[in-house]
Amino acid sequence: MTSTTTMHTKNLVIGLSLAAFSCSTGGGPSPSPTSTTPTSAAGAAPNAAPTALDPSMPVFNLDPNLSSNFASCATAGKTASLLPANILFVIDRSGSMNCNLPPITSSADCETTAAKKDPSSPSKWEVVRDALKQAITSLPATSGAGITYFSNDNMCGVQSKPNVDLARLTQAQLDSLTASIDAVKPNGGTPIVGALMNAYKRLNPNQYPDQPLGNKYVVLLTDGQESCSPDAVPDLVNVEAPKAVSAYIKTFVVGVPGSEANRAVLSQLAFNAGTPSSPTCDHSGSAPDIGDCHFDMTKETDLGTALGKTLASISGQALSCELDVPSTSGADPSKVNVQYTPTKGGMPVQILQDPSRPCNGGADGWQYEDDGSKIVVCGPSCDAVRGAYRIDLVLGCATVVR
Repeated sequence: MTSTTTMHTKNLVIGLSLAAFSCSTGGGPSPSPTSTTPTSAAGAAPNAAPTALDPSMPVFNLDPNLSSNFASCATAGKTASLLPANILFVIDRSGSMNCNLPPITSSADCETTAAKKDPSSPSKWEVVRDALKQAITSLPATSGAGITYFSNDNMCGVQSKPNVDLARLTQAQLDSLTASIDAVKPNGGTPIVGALMNAYKRLNPNQYPDQPLGNKYVVLLTDGQESCSPDAVPDLVNVEAPKAVSAYIKTFVVGVPGSEANRAVLSQLAFNAGTPSSPTCDHSGSAPDIGDCHFDMTKETDLGTALGKTLASISGQALSCELDVPSTSGADPSKVNVQYTPTKGGMPVQILQDPSRPCNGGADGWQYEDDGSKIVVCGPSCDAVRGAYRIDLVLGCATVVR
């Protein structure tokens, strides 16, 4: 992160320019050694130059005694920018995507004959295609997006470079993504392992120095199970996905009709890849068709609507209220406070720390991620700061807890 230190009379604060974003589920990465997957995705630079502090801005709009206490105890700070989200969509284009949805064509029948039974009804791919385009066009322009498909050779092939590489969502990028999605003709096998491994490598700065600025996410969407390298699935789920999380790359997993028999693997993958539906979701692998940690679309009667809502939910989680923790030497994490200013020239509003519940479990305020690497603003407080003029962190004063 690029940063500068700025005096504000006696008070030193951290000011973060804020783009549009939504609420975070929180959760932090767990440490792990790395080899072929990313060794580190940390250290990404902010999307824009730091915003200079306004010397006329008051520290807090609180009672005079508390403001006075803050003015006397603030000791250090820097400025920074909120990092945008970058989403790499990894999409199944196997032959089974040609089938109609159940009940017109059951998943079992689709495995036998991968073709439309009713030409007047949409195929799985046509429903997925429309939902994908809507989801991508709904992302804020500050985000980045790319897309890759599997297979790429109508058999078991995967490519190291996405079909449309990650880039900011300019109109040209949106046009490229839309054209790419519209050109897909489903065919071939289901090399999930190879596709995800290449996605992780693409987001590895050691292999691709031209990394996009910001946080990184993979969205896997499939209608089946690994058909090309089934023996490599345990390594992907138990080793490589956690390595990606340790490199700050999380993977959302979506299973559409056809993936019923792969629920256990998809659920375990979502859990280990940092995006479980809940802390207590079933990733036991007790049976191949049991698991609910991923986004399971197999029971939906209206896939188009349900998938649209799911992709919107994923986008909302990726576009999170996350702030980098100050790296000032000797900074005390118990002496950090957060405020935001809704509009330029407005009075700042304090956000209280709320460690009482998980961020996705009803917390309203800010809290540290599990590994202490980021501050996450949760619940209504996150909604309140969406689109705010600026956020400030005040260091050196005892944290005010809800």
